[in-house]
Parts: sequence; structure tokens; C-alpha cells
Amino acid sequence: MAHDEQNHCNIGDRVRLEPSRPLSKRKHWVVAEIITKARIYEPILPLPPSPYSTS
Repeated sequence: MAHDEQNHCNIGDRVRLEPSRPLSKRKHWVVAEIITKARIYEPILPLPPSPYSTS
């Protein structure tokens, strides 16, 4: 795990990490740079049923 102070990273991002002092039991690295951002897929939500539909 790595510490992302500004919470800019998402799953799938390519980042450069740097070692740091222990920030918690499991975090000994910090995000130094985001190299590439991941493409985030957001599915199209279905439209709600129309009040005029006859189903």
C-alpha cells in the first residue's frame, strides 16, 4: 500500500512510488507522481420506467 495524500489516484493508474518513514502499519511508500491515469468505465444506467408506459 502507498499513501496518496490528495486522493488523486484510482485503481489502474500507473504511479511512481518513493519510500518514506512508516506512516501506518502497512504504509511505507508515498505516491511521488502519477505517470498515466486509468481509463474509468462508467456504465450507462437504464432509464427509469415512464409513467406513460403500458407494461
